Amino acid sequence: MTDLSDRLETRANQFQVGVETNANDEFDVGVASNFEFVPAPFDIGDTLIVPAGRYEWTTFEAGFETSEARMVALGVEVTCCDFYNGSAVEAQIELNFRPNAYFEIAPSYEATFIELPTGDIDIHVVEVESVVNFTPDMQLALQVQYDNISTDFGFLARYRWEYLPGSELFAAFGQSAMIPNSRFVAQRSEFSIRLGHTLRF
Repeated sequence: MTDLSDRLETRANQFQVGVETNANDEFDVGVASNFEFVPAPFDIGDTLIVPAGRYEWTTFEAGFETSEARMVALGVEVTCCDFYNGSAVEAQIELNFRPNAYFEIAPSYEATFIELPTGDIDIHVVEVESVVNFTPDMQLALQVQYDNISTDFGFLARYRWEYLPGSELFAAFGQSAMIPNSRFVAQRSEFSIRLGHTLRF
């Protein structure tokens, strides 16, 4: 990517090799060469400063993902090691548990550990998604997310019921909050309900 003066601002060249088994499990490794021109300092997580300058670094990644056809599916991806003029390690883990056609839950965790000459920062993001299928026409979906940098907590519930062919009831409830120092501070609550009908001619 270049700026208006045709000066290179960012570049990423990536090479990746993957293998897929007969059971649809996947394994891959890769390497990426990165370049970035930073015209002005910026921050990461409101605490860590990346000074202006030209940066080149190389990252390596490896991951595997088991087949979603399994009752328990697992995905892991790790990226390291250089980052600007320091180092970083990022790991993502996702578990998907589907014991039957009616219930599914998928917790995930992402951790990033960054070390730069200007300081260090650890970022943790936790997310859980779940789906309950009461019937083929009635479903409840839930999502929860939290990260330690903003201390933001988010919750969303969506209910859908197609009570007649082409007629649907949809309801959603959302709650945002902050959890500083293990205290739950509610910020915003939202609730919506919608009735829909499809007209066929």
